[in-house]
Amino acid sequence: SFQKTFEAEGFKYPVLVRPATSQTGRDLVKIDTPFDWTKVYKTHWYGKYHYMTQFVDYKEDDGLYTKIRAVIVGDSFSIRHVKFSQNWLIHGGRGNKRSQENVKKEIDLIQVLERKNYFVRLMRDIRSRSQMDYFGVDLGISRGGFLLFEANADR
Repeated sequence: SFQKTFEAEGFKYPVLVRPATSQTGRDLVKIDTPFDWTKVYKTHWYGKYHYMTQFVDYKEDDGLYTKIRAVIVGDSFSIRHVKFSQNWLIHGGRGNKRSQENVKKEIDLIQVLERKNYFVRLMRDIRSRSQMDYFGVDLGISRGGFLLFEANADR
């Protein structure tokens, strides 16, 4: 039971629940209150294995959420993209319209991060812990730090 796991593991609201086999945010459910558990039971994934993680609100002072997708191959990494949103759940997806201002902001941030020692060390640390040869990493930026959303084999 989701509620039993929630209590036994010491979670606090809100939490995120998603199927263990999903690598997209489409099947991710945010549980804000004890009354939200029906959201999980109504999905077509009910009865399958799920992950439950503590939700961390990573909104910046400007009201935006920032997500980075990086690709790590061997000992090298590159930032595939940066996305900004007013919503915590940021999908990459084709067809997303971005303003010229946001594209410039994305490019500027990529150029800064790829040169910063703290970000290079973070990528190396993730690489050493993962033990995979190549994979993607999704990170959020919050108050000058980073949140690891996921690291998984790239398709």
